[in-house]
Amino acid sequence: MFKAVRLNAATYPVEAAERDELARADAELIEIEGQEPQEILAAAEDCDALLVVSSRVPSSVIERLSRCRVIARLGAGTDKIDVDEATRQGIVVTNVPDFCLNEQAEHTLALLLAFARRLPFMIESMRTFKWTARQHPGVHRIAGQTLGLLGFGASAQAVAQRAAAFGLRLLAWVRDPAKYAVVAKQLDVELVPLDRLLAESDFVSIHLPLCDETRQLLSAERLNRLKPTAVLINTARGAIIDEAA
Repeated sequence: MFKAVRLNAATYPVEAAERDELARADAELIEIEGQEPQEILAAAEDCDALLVVSSRVPSSVIERLSRCRVIARLGAGTDKIDVDEATRQGIVVTNVPDFCLNEQAEHTLALLLAFARRLPFMIESMRTFKWTARQHPGVHRIAGQTLGLLGFGASAQAVAQRAAAFGLRLLAWVRDPAKYAVVAKQLDVELVPLDRLLAESDFVSIHLPLCDETRQLLSAERLNRLKPTAVLINTARGAIIDEAA
C-alpha cells in the first residue's frame, strides 16, 4: 500500500479533501506533527510521500527517506525543504504556486490601507477614549502615490489588479523584464530597475520566493534608498530583508 505521511497535523488538521484524494489513491495516511527530524523519521523513513505544511525538512531527513518518491509542500514556498538533496535522492518536490493567492493580495492591500488611513492609531484612540484632533497623525489619499512590487508573478499581479482601482501608480522589478512585458502592459505596470523602484515608491510590497538570490535582497544599502516616508510591506519571507539593518 502507498504510504503517505502528513506533517503538522496538530497545527493544521488534515482536511476532508485531502483524505478523499488519498483514499482514491488507496494510500495509508499517517498523521503526525513532525517538528523535529527524529519525529519525522520515526514515521516517514519508509514512506512513499511526505506531505508538508510548515515543518523544516533538512538533508539529514531526506537522505534517510529510503522509499520516498515525492515531497509535497502544501503551500507555495519550498525554502524549508532541502530541494537540492531531494533532487540528488531522486525525490520530486512539488508545491501549490497559487496557494492563497487572492488572500495574500487582499492582505497586502489591507496592510497598505491600514497604514495609509492610520487605522491602528484610530482604533487605539477610540479604545482609550483619546480621540483628539491635535494628536491625529493625519492621512493622505493614496491615489497618485506609487506602489512598487518586488517580483511580478501571480501574487504581485493580483495586487496590481486591486491597487489599480485605488488609483495607485504601479512599478515592478523582475530579473527578466521581457518575460513579463505583455502582462505588465495589460495591467498598466511599469517594469523598472530595482534602484529606481526603491527611490520612487511610497509603498514597496515584496512578492518573491526565498532563495539564495533573494536572501537579504533588501540590504542596508538598498533600504537606505527608500524614501524616508516609504512603507515596506512583506507578505513573503522575512529573510528577504536584512532585518538587522
